[in-house]
Amino acid sequence: MRLPSAEALKGLVGWEAPYGVLSVYVAIDPGDRGGAWKIALRDQIDAAVEAADAADRAQEIAIKATAARIRERFEPSTPPSGRMQIGFVACAPKPAGEVPEEWFAVQFPVERTRVAYGRRPNLRRLAEIVDDGRPRAVVALSSERVRLFEWRHGEVTELAERELELLEAEWRERKAPRMRDPASGHAVSSAGRDQHDQRLDQHRKRFLKGSAAAARAALGDGAADELLCIGDPGLCEAFLGGWDSPPRDVTVEPADVITEPAAVIAERATAKLVEADAARDAELVERALGAAQAAGGAGALGLTETARALARGQVERLLIDADREIPADGIDDGLRAELEAVSPLPSGGLDEWIVEEAIRTSAAITAIRAQPAERLAEHGGVGALLRY
Repeated sequence: MRLPSAEALKGLVGWEAPYGVLSVYVAIDPGDRGGAWKIALRDQIDAAVEAADAADRAQEIAIKATAARIRERFEPSTPPSGRMQIGFVACAPKPAGEVPEEWFAVQFPVERTRVAYGRRPNLRRLAEIVDDGRPRAVVALSSERVRLFEWRHGEVTELAERELELLEAEWRERKAPRMRDPASGHAVSSAGRDQHDQRLDQHRKRFLKGSAAAARAALGDGAADELLCIGDPGLCEAFLGGWDSPPRDVTVEPADVITEPAAVIAERATAKLVEADAARDAELVERALGAAQAAGGAGALGLTETARALARGQVERLLIDADREIPADGIDDGLRAELEAVSPLPSGGLDEWIVEEAIRTSAAITAIRAQPAERLAEHGGVGALLRY
């Protein structure tokens, strides 16, 4: 089972099957002995099959056969790995393994269970999950130890660890010479311990800077854009002094976790990154509002402006209310024809066309929640930051 990624998203855009595709998002609760999550999945599958409106008997058979295979996948007492399973299965009256399908698993974030039928995969929620769970760098540090992790979808992978190596000479305290005649008025030039502490402090700063350079080299470009530094703020500042091309976003968590297991660090990192994303979302919405309302500003608000900007390849980042569905009847015939000329509109809501076009044009996609989403509400829950 693989993690979802931007590359996987691009590979799913435009994928169609003769009898359509069932898109499955399953929130799994391994501790639920009553199987409520399985009941929710069965209900969603039944609703999707009922709403499919098959054109002929062959399509109806294919949809029902595929739905049965998906049910069987989740029937064993031991559920598949991951808190959420995401699948896109081409409908066909064939056994499993003989039809195209893609499955992903994540621990975070977990969406509600939902199943949709259409001629193409339903990618909006997957795109939001990819952004929320995007790879980020996490560094736990102390004055003498640095641990580097890559965080992705709530889990961390430890990439490297460095410890400060101190030469014996660094630890040996140099005694300051004593004056034979203290009454002469001449003071000691400097205390030996002070000299030692100064040298040790400089050595630690060089260690932290060197660790930053090594960490940057060990990370992929995507993860290196955002950094969570867990440790004393002063040490984090020293560490960042050695980072080539400083990260776009830096979050500092003052805590001592240097000896904690990776799972504990992952839990703390996830909580802090969720908090950081909320602040980022608020800032993105304010930027879009300001840019769209300024003369010649690089921003768009509302369905019409945002969809047109997407059709022209102008969008750098799409902002969409995570809890709002955008109905297909929300545009006039003129805009519909304009959008259809770029790519066919899916059978679902317009949010699927918007998300697909953002993926095609390599625009970032950010789901907006809570108070920042309220700021977008008067504009239909959709906006964008533009490239030009």
